[in-house]
Amino acid sequence: MNNQGLSRELLQILAAYYSSAYDKVTINISLFLFSGKIVTSVIRSLWKNQALSFAALVISIVVFSYLFFSQQSLPSDIPHTDKYGHIVVFFCLSILFYKCMSISRRYQIAILVGYGISVECVQHFIPYRSGGLDDVIADTIGVILFYVLTLLPRCRKLFNKS
Repeated sequence: MNNQGLSRELLQILAAYYSSAYDKVTINISLFLFSGKIVTSVIRSLWKNQALSFAALVISIVVFSYLFFSQQSLPSDIPHTDKYGHIVVFFCLSILFYKCMSISRRYQIAILVGYGISVECVQHFIPYRSGGLDDVIADTIGVILFYVLTLLPRCRKLFNKS
């Protein structure tokens, strides 16, 4: 969708907001769909541009490393919140790594899992953090999940590097 189409849709959403014919649920759904289209457009642009993809990978590694080494306060009402976080982070890193690196999948997996192991080793020596095998397992699950998905024909087409 081009910018003109997005602008038209934004105007329709704003008109809906001020119209008495629409209720709040419809407005919230419209805003959600609109934001989803923007995010999809950004992801497609990022995926097509090698330099932007590489910049996103570097920024992600820096941000995630900062988060891995900083003091955290995770919600305690959801069990294993940190493990879900590890899976999602390493799944996302795998996507960017897959896009940016022209090495075999085995090496990509080994580098990403090695990064996860390194993070846990460093965390072991930080007083307010703890490194653990369970975090390495969660990291590995995130990585393996992405690379298994790339073996499926439908997902292979979605993650096509071209």
